[in-house]
Amino acid sequence: MKRTLLIAEMALLSLVALPMGAAQSNSAAPSKGAKPFKKPISVTGTVGAGGISLIAENSGKVWKVANADALKSIEGRRVLVKAQLGPVSDELSIIVVRLNEPRSTAKLDDVAFRR
Repeated sequence: MKRTLLIAEMALLSLVALPMGAAQSNSAAPSKGAKPFKKPISVTGTVGAGGISLIAENSGKVWKVANADALKSIEGRRVLVKAQLGPVSDELSIIVVRLNEPRSTAKLDDVAFRR
């Protein structure tokens, strides 16, 4: 009887302690001066040296990349990037990177090859 009561009490204490720990970890949120990243956008362009910049194809705008390690290995290549705008107006935080290379061969499943 005492053992089941002890187990129930321990379970209750652990359930009460979990929300308190989560509240403490949320208190380390960004300060009021720093704005969070905004809605994701898509940008097509060329990766700059070291992956620290992205030059947009259409507008020619140079974007600074917050997480340059995402683009470091593909510098100088054309990419399609899904990113979030940073607190600075020309800063991007990369979410998804796709190589945007032109197709050099025909697609065999294209309509022109069907009979």
